[in-house]
Amino acid sequence: MENQKATKKEGGNRIVETVREGAIGANIRVGQSSDGNLGHYFSISRAWKRQGTDKWFYSDRFYPRHAELLAKVATEAAERCDRLDKELDAEQDPVEEAA
Repeated sequence: MENQKATKKEGGNRIVETVREGAIGANIRVGQSSDGNLGHYFSISRAWKRQGTDKWFYSDRFYPRHAELLAKVATEAAERCDRLDKELDAEQDPVEEAA
């Protein structure tokens, strides 16, 4: 599984990491809830090229043949979000972490 750190802005939320397996990738971002809490979430897309071009396109459509990789990427992205949330919590509550 490939993890990449990124700084690309998309939709006002910075992508903090990308988890990729083949053509399936998950972008992880930090979001803020209405009560002000920060947490990580992910969105998944599939990269593809149109025949005869070198340009990459991205889709949120998946077919049955993508199910295995989709599950693998979703699981890895969710686990990574959990780890990033724990790191975020530790940064916000350094006294509790030291105790």
